[in-house]
Amino acid sequence: PRGVREETLVAFCSDNGPEGGSKAPGSTGGLRGRKRSLYEGGVRVPGVIVWPARIKAGTKTALPACTSDYLPTIVEIVGAKPVDDRPLDGVSLLPLFAGEMTERPRPIGFQSSGQASWVDNRWKLIRPSGKRAEYELYDLVADRSESHDLAAEHPEIVDRMSAALAAWQKSCAASSAGED
Repeated sequence: PRGVREETLVAFCSDNGPEGGSKAPGSTGGLRGRKRSLYEGGVRVPGVIVWPARIKAGTKTALPACTSDYLPTIVEIVGAKPVDDRPLDGVSLLPLFAGEMTERPRPIGFQSSGQASWVDNRWKLIRPSGKRAEYELYDLVADRSESHDLAAEHPEIVDRMSAALAAWQKSCAASSAGED
């Protein structure tokens, strides 16, 4: 049918991080960490969304997004309402497609194997796994390789972000227990 190509949204993203140690094949492009790490080399992946009717070809953004954004975006595209008040981690990307979103309105959380991270636009708070349970803080705009821990210099940001991360983790636990 005519117009199907223009009105069809196609989204593609890579799997997270190359497998194996630093001598294994695959590159993180200078990002720290690899698969199963919550440093950017383990979680940041390329993504492409094609939707000729709404996204100008060649448009690029550095705004953080994740697959949790798919559901709220599709719900808004089709004009549906959520069936209940269940919490969603993602945000609709329609304002981004329209050039109206310059910052992400909600942070992105990750947790896996005893480690956790919270990405709030330029700032990333991470608690690596292992004996060391201290938070690390990185400015992803100025330090994409996460080589300069700024936690000691910005304790107020660490406090704010760690409280938000804890609230998100509590919400995830409630969801896993079927409480929402």
